[in-house]
Amino acid sequence: MSGPRPSQAGFSLLEVLVAFAILALALGVLLQTFSTGLRNADLSAQYSYAALLAQSKLASVGVEEDLHPGATSGRFDDRYHWRLRVSPYQDDAIEPEETSELRRRQRFAGDEVKAYQVELTVEWEDEGQQRELTLDSLRIARRERP
Repeated sequence: MSGPRPSQAGFSLLEVLVAFAILALALGVLLQTFSTGLRNADLSAQYSYAALLAQSKLASVGVEEDLHPGATSGRFDDRYHWRLRVSPYQDDAIEPEETSELRRRQRFAGDEVKAYQVELTVEWEDEGQQRELTLDSLRIARRERP
């Protein structure tokens, strides 16, 4: 005699395949999210390093060497290089009648001073893409006498 069959416990093959498919999709999305996060963290570190290099170079402008209008360039290392542009500062907001008053105020300890706009750009390549960071500053230097 055969009695009642005990119910089968466990999952069917179809249920297991569906669970694996859902798991694979979820892991793919998670891995993509982590990959993007790591890439952004690396790019942020590159920009931070470039800013550190630029601040270091900008701090030496007008201190270690004299300030002259013009452009120069150089390299920090094999990856990062810089371009420096120095130009006389022009304030377009100053009216012509205020110019003489401004020149009077620019006298410092008996010497005339001049403001220069300093623009430093740090460039590097990242995975075939050109990146750059630019810092602007104003520097004061003694006006050269003719």
